[in-house]
Amino acid sequence: MNLTRRPDRLCDCHCPAHSGSLRLAYTSASCKCLVTCSTQPVTLLVKEWACALFLHPDNDHLWFVMNVAHGQWDWESAGEIDERADMFDACGEIEGLLRRLTTVLAEAAGASGR
Repeated sequence: MNLTRRPDRLCDCHCPAHSGSLRLAYTSASCKCLVTCSTQPVTLLVKEWACALFLHPDNDHLWFVMNVAHGQWDWESAGEIDERADMFDACGEIEGLLRRLTTVLAEAAGASGR
């Protein structure tokens, strides 16, 4: 069961590519979505790595997007964490924690009727 993003959420961050519509891809060159956009799954901002980590809604794998500057993100180069990456082991743990957090949030939302 994929709990990372409701598929009917529309972009609400005034992105020139997605504003007011669905965001079906996370690697669009013209995407300027913020990580606070309602289309963005649960996301962990990692200052030490200058990136954000999130579970991709289509396959539930851990993805990253690099921080360009001042809250802007390089969506065109976003991608799945490669097993050759130096941080691969840590990312495996983070992926499990994000899955658990997503489940807890979904359960809490269900209990409150949201």
